[in-house]
Amino acid sequence: MVKEVQDIEGEGIDMTDQNNHQGGPAGDPLGLVSRLVEAWADPDLSLLNHGAKDAGSAADIAAYELAAAVGWSRLAGVNPEETHNHVMSPEIIKAAAREQIKRSHLLVEAVKTAGTTWDAADSQFEKDEIICSVLEGRMDAWAADVAIEEACVADGITGEQFAVLAPLADEATDAVQDFDDALFEERALFSVVLDTNLLSNWRIALAAMSQDQLPWWLDGTLEEEAEKISRQSMAMSPGSREWAEIRKAADARDKLSDTDAASPYRIGRSAWLPELSRTLMAAADRTDAQPLKGLTWRRPDGQVEAFMGLQERYREDDALNVSFMRTTDGGFAEEMAGIEVTLAGVRETVDQRGQARFVYADLAAGEPQPTLRVAGVIWNLVQGE
Repeated sequence: MVKEVQDIEGEGIDMTDQNNHQGGPAGDPLGLVSRLVEAWADPDLSLLNHGAKDAGSAADIAAYELAAAVGWSRLAGVNPEETHNHVMSPEIIKAAAREQIKRSHLLVEAVKTAGTTWDAADSQFEKDEIICSVLEGRMDAWAADVAIEEACVADGITGEQFAVLAPLADEATDAVQDFDDALFEERALFSVVLDTNLLSNWRIALAAMSQDQLPWWLDGTLEEEAEKISRQSMAMSPGSREWAEIRKAADARDKLSDTDAASPYRIGRSAWLPELSRTLMAAADRTDAQPLKGLTWRRPDGQVEAFMGLQERYREDDALNVSFMRTTDGGFAEEMAGIEVTLAGVRETVDQRGQARFVYADLAAGEPQPTLRVAGVIWNLVQGE
C-alpha cells in the first residue's frame, strides 16, 4: 500500500560541493547530483508536464529515470539547489509507475536466465556486466519506489488524484516485489558481485543509513551466501581417486596431439591447469565418475586452509579465486589481508575478504606445479576431508 515515506532528506551524506553542484570524485562519487539535474532537464518530460496523454514510451522512460534519480537523492541525502522547487506531477508519477511495472517484469526474466547467460559469457567483463546490470536495476527500482510513494502523498496531490495514483503505485510496488523474490532465490549466483566494487560504492553513498534500513543485498546476505558456497566447495575438494586422475593426466601431458594443444581452452605449458581441465571433460562423459572440484592447501600449523575451485573450461582472462578459510570456525581469514601469496610462481595479494584473485592465463604460463607460498612459506597440498 502507498504510505507516507520517511523523509531522510538532510540526514544523509553531503554529496555536493558548495561551489559545484555537478559534484566530482570527492563530493559526488556516484554522480547522483548530475543524474538528478539531468533527469529534470530531459525534454521528453515536457510532454507529460503539459498534460499530453499517451506521450509514448520515451516519456515513460524519462519519468522513470527521474523517479530513480529523485529516490536516490532521498536515500543518499543529496539535495542540489537546482531541484529544490521541482515536484513530480501526477502524469509523471503515473508514467514512472508504468515503466516500473514494465522493467520489473523484464528483470524477472533477466534473473531467470542470468545463470545460462553467465555461463555462456566469453569474458570476465561480460560476466560482471550480467550480474551488475540486474543488481543496478534492483537499486533503481528501490529508489524509484521511494520517489513514487513520496510523490503520491506530497502536498498539492488532491484526494481525487490520489485515488487514481495509489492503485498504480501499489501495482508497481507489487511488480518490484516479484522481481525481488526472483532475485533472492538466485542470491547464490548474484553473490559473485562481491568480486566487484559495486556494493561497496553503494554502501558509501548510503553510509548515513543504519544497518537495519539497508535492503538484503546490502545488509550482508550476499556475503553470507558466498561464505556458505565456499564452505560447501571446500567440503567437495578432491579425494585420493581424483588426485590419481590428476597425476595420470600430468604424466600424459607430452602425448597430447597438436589438435589438443590448439584448443582455445588449453593455455600454455603449466601441466596442472590444462590437464585438470581435460580430466574434468573426460569425467563428464562417464556416468560413474565424480568431477574434480578444486585444489586445497593447508597452512603448516593447520589453522587455515586455502581453496581454489576449478571448472571444466577457461578462457585466458577468466579469474580464479583462492579463498583462505580458518579451520577453527570456517570463516574467511580476513586477518590475512595484505599478505603476498604466490601460486605456481604467480604473485598476488590477499584482499580484505581473505581472497587472492589470479588470472587463468598467468597461472597457465607459470610453474608446472600448483605450489602455494604464503609470505614465503609453502603450504601443504592436501586431499579433501
